[in-house]
Amino acid sequence: LALLHGGDASRSWYDTTGVRYRKPTPHTRYTVPMQSFTEYSASFPPPVRARLIALRNAIAGAAPKANEKMAYGVPTFTLNGKNLVHFGAFKKHIGFYPGVEMMRHYDTKLSRYTRAKGSVQFPFEKPLPLSLIRTIVRHRVALLSIHIK
Repeated sequence: LALLHGGDASRSWYDTTGVRYRKPTPHTRYTVPMQSFTEYSASFPPPVRARLIALRNAIAGAAPKANEKMAYGVPTFTLNGKNLVHFGAFKKHIGFYPGVEMMRHYDTKLSRYTRAKGSVQFPFEKPLPLSLIRTIVRHRVALLSIHIK
């Protein structure tokens, strides 16, 4: 596979057909971006895949009008053209990205998990808080619906 430099060398490379690849770090290798949740989840071992599917189903149930896509290399739900939430699997956790506003609002309920400005990490050794995730997604749906009007 011949890789050609394409723009910013620190960010991405392109093959001869123009497909963009992520530049590898010491822990990764060149990969083609995933095109669907099915493809994304299939790249993980069965226990992780089961958690991803459970999380996806919880989000889809809480936001039935949302659309699904891949964005930033992870599964993403959108509503009215805006990102609703992102989620993804990592070495030791599932990352859930509801945004800064939701993280502030649910800070107390998420306090037992590792958090960042707009995300929370659910470690593999703990059950996913699916009820709380559904609540957060419903709240985010309501906020996005208000902003559209």
